[in-house]
Amino acid sequence: MRRETLIGLKFNRLTIIADAPYQGVDRCVVCICDCGNEKIIRIGNIKSGHIKSCGCLRLERDSYDGQKNNMLTVLEETKMIGVIRYLMCICDCGNKKIIGLDVWKRGAVKSCGCLVKKMGYIIKRKQGR
Repeated sequence: MRRETLIGLKFNRLTIIADAPYQGVDRCVVCICDCGNEKIIRIGNIKSGHIKSCGCLRLERDSYDGQKNNMLTVLEETKMIGVIRYLMCICDCGNKKIIGLDVWKRGAVKSCGCLVKKMGYIIKRKQGR
């Protein structure tokens, strides 16, 4: 049975540049993304449209620039270490802080630390210190 040649075809942001070894029974191809990254992907996922890029599309779509959570507003995504994305945020008080995206999204960090200091001051005043 002859396989159709897909080299040179473009699907969304991916251009097929070579055949790759099968993964189990699934045919795979080497693709180059519009952003320049190469990735080995199962051909079925490309043809169905399930995979549209090397992952860069998700990062662009999931931009949090300008969004606010509690007292922290995202200025930019600063780096990615492993699978953790880090954001540079500015607090309402004006201080900048780098925090993990997951921590920012769930609201575990509410400020640069100024809120803790402020709340500590209020508690001490109530206790008469």
